[in-house]
Amino acid sequence: MNDLLDGIITNLIVKFFLRFIAPYPIQLILGIMAIYWGYYTYYVKQASKIALETNTSKGTTAKGNAVKAH
Repeated sequence: MNDLLDGIITNLIVKFFLRFIAPYPIQLILGIMAIYWGYYTYYVKQASKIALETNTSKGTTAKGNAVKAH
């Protein structure tokens, strides 16, 4: 459900930018930068943080603490 909601929101944002901001190149560039910043902040940064916290190949965390087997 979240993927569908994300797709709808993204579609509405893109349509808004194409209709109201695309005629003005500076605003279009700033808008695209804002979208990428939001994407990086909420998706890429969190995913990379999770990946760095646990290194499963060595069985330790990034701080060197052993991961307990369940």
